[in-house]
Amino acid sequence: MWESSGSAEDDSSGTSIQGQRYASDGSSLGGEFQINTYTTDRQENASVVFDDVGDFIVVWDSAGSSGNDNSVLSVQGQRYASDGSAVGDEFQINTYTTDSQQAPKIAVDSNGDYLAVWHSDGSNGTDNFGFSIQRNSTISIFTDGFESGDTTAWSSETSHTRKFGS
Repeated sequence: MWESSGSAEDDSSGTSIQGQRYASDGSSLGGEFQINTYTTDRQENASVVFDDVGDFIVVWDSAGSSGNDNSVLSVQGQRYASDGSAVGDEFQINTYTTDSQQAPKIAVDSNGDYLAVWHSDGSNGTDNFGFSIQRNSTISIFTDGFESGDTTAWSSETSHTRKFGS
């Protein structure tokens, strides 16, 4: 996965996110492909994670969005099955849509549930004085007491079973 100033597909308006799959012996699987479908301006700072069966998800920041965030930068994502086929459409991860949402990172658990974090200029909560760290997740491990710092109330519930390829 990399940023490109051009694309073999349809993004030539700035930088795009490109990908290439490889077999364990290093040989390429299929051709290069464009990950972002929103093609206005620039898409950068991509991060990718794979689950236990080879499905993967890519996140990046985008100047604009096919979702509801067209302020400055938004955080976008795209799921893929292990064979490289897109699962669903590109989707917006951030819900706070004022100013910049950028530099996303992503992690996945053994169930294929994800946790995405990024820098935000403000938040839906009380931090509106500069950068905050935001998250969006299908994982429910911090459901109680996390914000107050009381770790005794943390939940280890992982009942979500949605897989990347589902």
